[in-house]
Amino acid sequence: MSRRWGTSRRLPGRGEVVRGSIKDGWEFIKPIPYKSLVISGIYGDSYKMFNVGYDIFQFQGYSAHTPKYGGSGPKFSSIQEVFRVYGVSSLSKLEEKQGVLEYGHGIYMCGDFRLSGEGIGCYYYISDGRWCRGSGAEPLTFWEIRKV
Repeated sequence: MSRRWGTSRRLPGRGEVVRGSIKDGWEFIKPIPYKSLVISGIYGDSYKMFNVGYDIFQFQGYSAHTPKYGGSGPKFSSIQEVFRVYGVSSLSKLEEKQGVLEYGHGIYMCGDFRLSGEGIGCYYYISDGRWCRGSGAEPLTFWEIRKV
């Protein structure tokens, strides 16, 4: 692991998003908790466990657990609303509750991903108590961003 004098932080790898990164005209300002995402807000996300990349998206809410794979579209405007409806207090507890459902039935995060060249949909799901993407359950970090 590379180190700089006076810090124990790992240096970023090629293409990795870090504070101050500028990607496609958007500056990644700082990581934010998923609980702070608000409807119509534009955010970034990044991933680096299996692949390295990022997305820019407009947050639209959370799906219901049925139909499968977020097919309901956005039904909830905040994660607090989801927690209240499902009687849980964390993503881990929600994931446990969803574990008894048929595969694909669960809460998905929905957004407009056209700023990243994708579509509109509910693509992000919960795995190991975190929001993830893709078939490898790539953990996500959410970012406050601004157009530069």
